Amino acid sequence: MATWPTTNDMPQYFMYQGYAQRRQSNIIRSPMGYGPAKVRRRTTAAIEVVNASLTLTDAQKDDLVTFYETTLVDGSARFDHPNNPIDGTTVEMRFTAPIQWSKKGLNVWMAVMNLEILP
Repeated sequence: MATWPTTNDMPQYFMYQGYAQRRQSNIIRSPMGYGPAKVRRRTTAAIEVVNASLTLTDAQKDDLVTFYETTLVDGSARFDHPNNPIDGTTVEMRFTAPIQWSKKGLNVWMAVMNLEILP
């Protein structure tokens, strides 16, 4: 399995500003003819949806593009990220959408990523 890149001092932590993590709903509700709905779990483990961003240099941007397009085959493969912002553990992740890029200054880029933490 691929691991988060470390070349060109790639940030190993997501920025706190703009970071969001929420658990995917894991409940199915089935309406009954009368009375309360029937409720059950969909799976034994739910996915965590993550919105994260990084500030990168030109070299770091190039490394992240290569990681996404080549190593992860356009983001379809799983990878290990070394620092879960919630508890600092290594987590298995996958991209759910292409990386969004914005230029923030000379040699400075903002990468906005939509990810999921897999159980």
